[in-house]
Amino acid sequence: MVTGAIAYRILENDSPRTVSVKTLLEKHPWYADRWRDDVEKLAESQRGEMLFMLAARWADDIRMQAKLQRETKWHYINFPFKPAREPEDIKPLPPDPDNILSGLAENRRIVKSQVSADKRAIALA
Repeated sequence: MVTGAIAYRILENDSPRTVSVKTLLEKHPWYADRWRDDVEKLAESQRGEMLFMLAARWADDIRMQAKLQRETKWHYINFPFKPAREPEDIKPLPPDPDNILSGLAENRRIVKSQVSADKRAIALA
């Protein structure tokens, strides 16, 4: 949530048009059911930042749901480690291709696409 707050404040100062993604985040499936009541309790000037904060933690909130199990790999990447003194014939395996880097690229593609607003909001979160 701290990351979301920092991102919001930086964007608000450096690129005020960018924080307009708040309207997209309001299409997120969790907005109506879980976020709206808390967001609307705040002053209008604080709502965008709170929405960024909630969206920033959403991936952690959902990662234990069985149907979204695949996305849990989007939280990390394991780069293999091979100590310098290991024999040359020991070859480390490459990182799993389904990882945070591929997840970021996929979600960026979705946000820029013409899919439904709720799917773009999920990708943005």
